[in-house]
Amino acid sequence: MNHRDRIIRDPAICGGEPVFIGTRVPLRTVLSSLAQGDTAQQILADFPSLKEADIQAARRDFCRRRPPDTRNSPHSMKLKLDENLPYGLSSTLGSLGHDVHTVYEENLTGHVDAEIWDSAQREGRFLLTQDLTFLTRESSSRAFIMVSCWSA
Repeated sequence: MNHRDRIIRDPAICGGEPVFIGTRVPLRTVLSSLAQGDTAQQILADFPSLKEADIQAARRDFCRRRPPDTRNSPHSMKLKLDENLPYGLSSTLGSLGHDVHTVYEENLTGHVDAEIWDSAQREGRFLLTQDLTFLTRESSSRAFIMVSCWSA
């Protein structure tokens, strides 16, 4: 089965955004849920109009879009993922070719902001976090912080 058998773009539905056939559920919503570590069963419970085949189509669509080898891409980034983001996001970003370290894997869980920040700076990494207070921290160095607002 082709992913196009499950996903359409119709200007009359959700402004032409890709959705699953027979629904108003956007493809990006399912991809986001998968990136956050949700299982197919959790997604199907949240969106009862979807079928297992829709989740499989979303995964195929993601793989189709992903370049086969992006590890050495000029678009690859060095990232540090804070523990307040879903751990599964690390593998998703890694599969896109990014060099991802996590606070968890580096045994920095529960450490103060300054230690997390210093670690990211020493390694030349962007810090991905949901901690909005990182934006108020004063620093003489350039800030490379991406703040994400994930919804449950």
